[in-house]
Amino acid sequence: MSTSRRKRVLFISYLFPPVGGVGVQRVTKFVKYLPEFGWDSSVLTVSNPSVPLHDESYHKDIPANTIIRRAKTYEPGYAVKQAVASNGSGKQSSGLMSWAKGIVKRVGNFVLQPDA
Repeated sequence: MSTSRRKRVLFISYLFPPVGGVGVQRVTKFVKYLPEFGWDSSVLTVSNPSVPLHDESYHKDIPANTIIRRAKTYEPGYAVKQAVASNGSGKQSSGLMSWAKGIVKRVGNFVLQPDA
């Protein structure tokens, strides 16, 4: 009688619990249901996600034998992103403030290339 080793798949995903929202569901559900088909999962995600939504309820869908590794990201926090993206509270921004926000956006777009 031969014993076959289970296969293992690696998911690399920024969106993984405790991050909330609709984008988390794809990887979370793959990780949840793949063991039924003989696959175990490993996940590489971020330890400090810069997102507005957190939802601890997704943890219940992750099997206990799932290997999760978290790496630090050096992107700015969500509050910083929102401050740069906003135009203030309806007031006219000063020329210097607009210039500074433009520089921060350009540097951020150059350094932090999105994958989507």
